[in-house]
Amino acid sequence: MSRTLLLVSMIGLASTAHADQFAKTAVSGPEAWKRYEVHGFQLGVSRAALKKQGFTCGKEPTTSCYKIVDKRCDKGRCQLKEDAIDQWFELNGAKTELDVIAVTTTETDSALAWQIKLLMSPRQLLTKDSTLGKALTAKYGDPVILEDPPQGDPVGGGRWIWWNPEIGNNGPEITVNCNGEVTQCSLVVEDEGIRSVERSKQQDLDKQKVRKNQPTKAPDL
Repeated sequence: MSRTLLLVSMIGLASTAHADQFAKTAVSGPEAWKRYEVHGFQLGVSRAALKKQGFTCGKEPTTSCYKIVDKRCDKGRCQLKEDAIDQWFELNGAKTELDVIAVTTTETDSALAWQIKLLMSPRQLLTKDSTLGKALTAKYGDPVILEDPPQGDPVGGGRWIWWNPEIGNNGPEITVNCNGEVTQCSLVVEDEGIRSVERSKQQDLDKQKVRKNQPTKAPDL
């Protein structure tokens, strides 16, 4: 699956009014993941559940699952196209940057979503008084880290992060990025804690499989 989707870069959100409130509630678990949903899709769900929700997943378990969520596709024809070199999205036959969600699952038997990525068009300003900035603040509260747009960017720019420094990489985190030469902003929701826990569980499962598959009869010695 999709080199295009590799351009999407996501993190956990809380519907609180201030950054300090977010930090206090930014802990892993179903209640947190429900608060951090993106377009109604949540962390912690299985790869099988994503397929039932309309996501397209690659054959290999390490590939992302994706779903086009662009409103233009309600009336237009949207699809992922590819050739021997690249992959891209089209709207009514024309190459177009679409709003797309990509979900990465753990590389384990359970295959649970630990990262959600959303590409949003068009790329725009991410500041306190911008349309996007006001919408994010209203939904998630003030960011913990706020980076102003680069000087000289004729389109937009800016980068905001919500996270709990006390938890670090083990807790949910949100990153919204409008910097760079791409034509879209990205919103990333991820919880490294999900991947860490699932990896630990998988190690135990793999050990059990090895023991279970051992011969029941010892060789002649």
